[in-house]
Amino acid sequence: MLKVLYPSYDYLPQHLKPSFLYMGVFPQNNENLLHLLDLWFAEEFVESGNFAYRSFEAILTRSLLLTTHTLHPSFWHMCNKEASKSKFFHALNTQLDVLTEGIKRQRRLCIQNNILFGIKDVCDSMTSISTVRSLLCTGPYHQYPVPVCLENFRLLRILHALTIRFYEFPIELLVKLVRLKYLALVCDENLPASISKLWNLEVLIVNRHLSIVKSSKNSSYMPMEIWDMKQLTDIQITGRNLQHPREGSVLQNLTTLLGVGPQSCIKDVFERIPNLLKLGIQIELAPGATHEPFCFFDHISHLHKLQLLKCVIVNPILQIKIPTHLPIFPSTLIDLTLSGLGYPWEDTSMISSLPNLKILKLHCYAFHGPKWQVHKNDFRQLEMLQIEDTDLVNWTVEDHQCLDKLKWLGIRHCYKLDEIPHAFGEELQTIEIVDCNHHAMASAKQLKKDLDGKYNCPPNPHKQGCTRPIRPAQAHLRIEYFRGYLPTRSSTGGSSVPASGNVSCVGRKPTRKCTYRTSNIVDN
Repeated sequence: MLKVLYPSYDYLPQHLKPSFLYMGVFPQNNENLLHLLDLWFAEEFVESGNFAYRSFEAILTRSLLLTTHTLHPSFWHMCNKEASKSKFFHALNTQLDVLTEGIKRQRRLCIQNNILFGIKDVCDSMTSISTVRSLLCTGPYHQYPVPVCLENFRLLRILHALTIRFYEFPIELLVKLVRLKYLALVCDENLPASISKLWNLEVLIVNRHLSIVKSSKNSSYMPMEIWDMKQLTDIQITGRNLQHPREGSVLQNLTTLLGVGPQSCIKDVFERIPNLLKLGIQIELAPGATHEPFCFFDHISHLHKLQLLKCVIVNPILQIKIPTHLPIFPSTLIDLTLSGLGYPWEDTSMISSLPNLKILKLHCYAFHGPKWQVHKNDFRQLEMLQIEDTDLVNWTVEDHQCLDKLKWLGIRHCYKLDEIPHAFGEELQTIEIVDCNHHAMASAKQLKKDLDGKYNCPPNPHKQGCTRPIRPAQAHLRIEYFRGYLPTRSSTGGSSVPASGNVSCVGRKPTRKCTYRTSNIVDN
């Protein structure tokens, strides 16, 4: 099998080979694309975040990944074998892997079984490895602490340990690992002020194992010294906040700030991170919460370069009183995700005119109410729209100049939706229907039929006198339905899929054949 698969890797451009092999570091079904791209950048495989996305797309277009953007098991095994052969990274699954000849010269160690840290012989062997630059702990999540051997890794630049829980912040990081550029771990304790000793740190990711919110007054904050770490480009701190900066403190290089609470979203903080491109806000409402957490919206307009905004209420309370209208978002915004806010659908007018908005995801009653009307010239640049978990019943589009550039439409868990509008433009490529009522499914089928008749020609169009142009976008439009009980068939009259399977209908090709196949639903 490896002989068959190896040419696919061997024919990759040289600059893509390290990135492809690196995907073997993570488990076979790993779908966390964000951390993968962060590590590519930290390993200097790519020059920037945008280049990382382009590299991933280049690998994807070569059919080396599954539809879930993960490696096929055969390719995963090939990556691990080739990485070991070329000493690109060394994977540790058993105690015997530590005793392998040549491990002392490895620059990257991948711990695919975190329990190994609890074996004394393994720790003793690892302490003799002084050449390691990257320590990647990617095994199954281990909620109980294990002794991580870090003392002798003085050249370590990358520590990725999001599957190991630290009860206390490992102080040895601050004493000996001053070369760290990338740090990712799980720790419920507050970070010490001495973290500023990691003066080379560029990426800081700190997740929580457990988060309990009793009131808005017991918020957890990062140390003030975080403002002294001028090399930081990426901060991801789940359930924590940035303190008010000192006079003159500015993080010029910071472009990504994810996981912060509304207490961080104030004018003083935003003005000290002038080059911020990505902002993620996570709100956990305390019992008896009011509309105060929504006040942070008033300051987002200070972020004049913001391109991505994600605002999520983890435990939404739909009865809560919210401000009357959404604020004015920066005109630079390209990607917007809202979840649990509970605004009325009329307030979408505040985002429909954003000139650069291409991706819009509305989850868990981001907007609520039975009716949504999209008006003329709304969402003119939008290419992707996802609506999930809402009470929407009637969705209407005023004319074809709305959503005319939409390429992907996803409707998930909208049980009351009666009909999908039939006013989309010729760019539409995919419609995904996940667990909706039969009216929405029937509407999607009719939409497919209408678009097929309007834009697609039959096979051999010249012989049949068809003069309609076939645009590339129309050649592969798919309409997918995911329901366990949906009847199944195939274009060749084959056997049906078991009722427990998720069904996907793929259609709108030039031949206009409809094929049903089993698929997996992936919730990104």
